[in-house]
Amino acid sequence: MLLQFRKMNKIQSLCKWRNGLIGIILLILFAVNSKAQTLDLQEIKQLSYKQFELQSGNSTYEAYLFAEGGKKQVVSQENGLSWAGADIGDTIVSGDLKIAYGLKGSNQYKVFDLFTGDSETTLNMTRNYINVMSNNSQGISDFLTIYQPHGSSNGDLFVYTIDNRSMKKVQFLRNNKIFDSKEVLRGNTDEDRVEFSGLGGLKFKSISFNNAELCGYYMEIYRYNPKTIRLEQSGDAIRCLYLDQCKGYPYTKPYPITDKEAKELIVSAYSWLQECLTAFESTVPDDNWLCPSIYPDTKSLEMALEIYWSKDYTQKLLGKYKNNFVEKAGKLYIVLGDFGLHYYLEDSEIIKVEDYGNKKKIFLKARREGEEIRDTITFIIVFTNRGWVLQDGGSDPLL
Repeated sequence: MLLQFRKMNKIQSLCKWRNGLIGIILLILFAVNSKAQTLDLQEIKQLSYKQFELQSGNSTYEAYLFAEGGKKQVVSQENGLSWAGADIGDTIVSGDLKIAYGLKGSNQYKVFDLFTGDSETTLNMTRNYINVMSNNSQGISDFLTIYQPHGSSNGDLFVYTIDNRSMKKVQFLRNNKIFDSKEVLRGNTDEDRVEFSGLGGLKFKSISFNNAELCGYYMEIYRYNPKTIRLEQSGDAIRCLYLDQCKGYPYTKPYPITDKEAKELIVSAYSWLQECLTAFESTVPDDNWLCPSIYPDTKSLEMALEIYWSKDYTQKLLGKYKNNFVEKAGKLYIVLGDFGLHYYLEDSEIIKVEDYGNKKKIFLKARREGEEIRDTITFIIVFTNRGWVLQDGGSDPLL
């Protein structure tokens, strides 16, 4: 009887311990998931760092950026908070940042975690890095864009929208891979300007910059897919000589280009040509004369060359060196060897430029490789819907 009583006490104790543990777990989960929901709308407004409105269909939503227990600080020399995206005097906030949103005029709201997995995130509230992009003319919900600089030029752009009455992250689909953000440039003259804009027809343009490359501005076009809530890459990235060319896309009429810029285009085109034709992976070649290219096939190489070269010239070039390219096992291999760059164009002298509106003929006095002899050579640049590109001329050294 005593043994049975002790067993009953033990069972009851275990049950109490188990129920208590479950209760603690539920309490923690409830506190984590619903802590923000215990705040009323007025408290949310008092906590918010920024307020804005988002249009979705015929509905207008009020949204509030806030963080429970977050920090709000002014950058100074003393606190050492100055970084690539914040100067002295800027106000930055940090914490577990969220968006509270609800129909305009309603006291009901939902809470959305902006940066899932990051317990603390920092945003600059002084700069124009948090914006609402109106998409009313395109028939889709507005975009909330949040930019986080991570260097002197570029940063990560996060995009959000309201779909089916719920806020969702808009992901980027590029090269069959999904990304939560897109690296974009902020303007050189206006550091508050983030280079992401709408083109119409559900298309959006982003510009990024790579300062490790010659004239390394890249433009990419994305088309928004309302079904998948994604910005899907539309076409290939376009490498631009100047930032102004990126802003001019799509090109409808020739924009002015100086003689010096025409020469720079020629030099850049030849540098890009050599870069494309010698862009090998750092893997061991299959044999002594083949080296694997970073391009999967000749079509990809062709598209890369057409960033600076005309379609006609690219076809002639690939035709002339067709024996240098071998496709096998889903990889393009390039035969090592000389592709015929015979002049030093960087130190060439401009003799004259003949202007024909959408075509220019440039005469250069250039030194031959390995020699002091200088020849007069000519190049033709033409205007296309991709901007100014180089076309072969009568004394083109490659063909």
